[in-house]
Parts: sequence; structure tokens; C-alpha cells
Amino acid sequence: MASQPKGPSIHGHDAAQVMRPARALLGWMAAPEAQLVLAGRRVDKADQPEHIQRSAAARDSVADRPRGCNQDGIVGEPTGELDEHIAKLRASQGAQTYFAEGWSVKVVDLSRVCALQPVIFSDHAEERAAAVEPTDIRSVAAVTLPLPSSAGLPAQFDDVQKNMDDRVEESKPPTSR
Repeated sequence: MASQPKGPSIHGHDAAQVMRPARALLGWMAAPEAQLVLAGRRVDKADQPEHIQRSAAARDSVADRPRGCNQDGIVGEPTGELDEHIAKLRASQGAQTYFAEGWSVKVVDLSRVCALQPVIFSDHAEERAAAVEPTDIRSVAAVTLPLPSSAGLPAQFDDVQKNMDDRVEESKPPTSR
């Protein structure tokens, strides 16, 4: 026997919620925030034992790490391989403002970066990075600093609309100056 799944409730507790894959730095969050993230931001589910245990384990793991984060030398100048890409980026209308404000392109060793954002959505990440060849800096730049592209829109001439516009124009009284 099949049954209909329970639909969204107007009272909110059973309302459908769009869930997106994400990664969160639970070990660096206060316990209530980590539990809320694990519960999908549902306050009524945040204090479930599995959320309490998982957030505590994440904080314990962080506490066991050595202190400090050496980030010396992680930001560097781009290699000559990126000259053409950077030139095209500078010429693009969307990036000109940033360069005019003094921004510049740098290369960063991401394996040593300390995260700034406690939660990131990871859906579509694999799709966006699928074409990247990790050993080819130009391939990485094409995804991380994409150049503008023009989308070709198909043009069509609408004879019916054109004829209607012509008739409207013809029916207007002449204007005098």
C-alpha cells in the first residue's frame, strides 16, 4: 500500500525546506550555533543528542590541534604564465573598477589558508571545477578569475509585431511643431 508523503504545514514545523550540501566549521562555532547548523537551522531540532554530540566532538578535535597557523609566504606574485589571462582581465569592463582601485591579482597557497567563512554551500562545486587541471595555473585561473563571456542570443524578426507597430504609427495624428 502506498501513501502520500506528508506535505508542508501552514504552521511551519513540517514545512518543506530546501536543503543544500554545505561544509561548516563546527569545531570553531559556539555549541548552540553548531547544533543549529547541524539541525538545518531548525530551532526545534537543534538540541537533539546527535547534534550535541557531533558539535562537541568537533570542538574537541579543534582543541587537540596545535596552536597557531603559519601563513607566511602563502600570497605570491603570479607567474608569467598568467600574463595573458591578467591582461584580458584588466581589459574587461567588469574588472576595470577593481584594478583602478588598486586591486591586483595574486597567487595563494590554499592548503595553508585559515578559513574565514564558517559555512559554505558546496553544491555545484564539482561541476564548476570539473575542467580544472590542478597542475595548470591557467586552467585554475580560468575558473577562479573567469573572463567575461558573451552569450549569443538568437535574434528573430517578428513580422507580426512589426506590422502591428507600423499600423499603430500610421494611426497616430501628425504632430505639428
